[in-house]
This record gives sequence, C-alpha cells and structure tokens, in this order.
Amino acid sequence: MAQGAAAAVYYHKNNGYLWYVQYPKTEEIKPALGIVEKERKEGEPLYVYHGAEQAFLYYSQFVYRKSFSPVMVGKNHRDHPPEYLLELAPLAREGKPFWILATHGSRQEFRYIHRRLWEDWHYAGRPYFVQDGAILVYYSTSRRP
Repeated sequence: MAQGAAAAVYYHKNNGYLWYVQYPKTEEIKPALGIVEKERKEGEPLYVYHGAEQAFLYYSQFVYRKSFSPVMVGKNHRDHPPEYLLELAPLAREGKPFWILATHGSRQEFRYIHRRLWEDWHYAGRPYFVQDGAILVYYSTSRRP
C-alpha cells in the first residue's frame, strides 16, 4: 500500500513520469567513466546530465579518486527541454569537443539534445558507451573553431 501511495505522489510531482516503467533497472556509469578517464583529452569538458550526478560524484571521488575537470553538472529540464541547450550553449559556442555522460533520462530528451546540437551548432555525436542505462557521447563540430 505504501509503495502505491509513493508511486502516486511521485507520478503527481513529476508530471506523469513513472520511473519504474520509463527507465532501465540498472544504470551503471563506472565503465563509462573509465572510458572518459582513458579517452578524454586535457581540457575537454564533461557535461553530466542531472540524473547521473550522484553516481558521478561517488565514482569520481571514491573509485577513480580524481577530479574530472572541467565538469558541468546539468539541471533537470525534463518539462522544458530547450533549457538543456541553454546549459550546453557555453560549451558549443567555443567550437571545441566535449562529452556528455547521462543516466536516468528519457530517450526523447537525449534525441532532442542530440538533434539540436547538430541543428544549432553542427555538433555531431559519437557514442562511446551505451549500455546498462548509461550513455557517454563525444561531441565535436564539423565547423572550424
């Protein structure tokens, strides 16, 4: 009974998003962070989608024991996706490559972000890791900076 009430409250507060239906049961970012640690070049920013924030903070501090810098942690804009682009705009305007690490998001959100990065700034995404509910994508521009 308590679980049903909790689900109803969550459903109401999150505008109809049912977490257990929409998202994978596991969302493992540790392998994705290993790729970031190995592949990311000095100075390439990492944008952490808001749903991955807690796992990112834990693994970067207690498993990798290093600071991934520069890092930008996003906010939840599920009900107004254009806000994601406002957050990413400072990275895209520089015309340099950057990474996006995400979990706990919807496919619609990720498709929207991916499409708009291409349409607005000619950034093409190259997936490095897509499994266990985590996504790591490297974005670079087809234009010269």
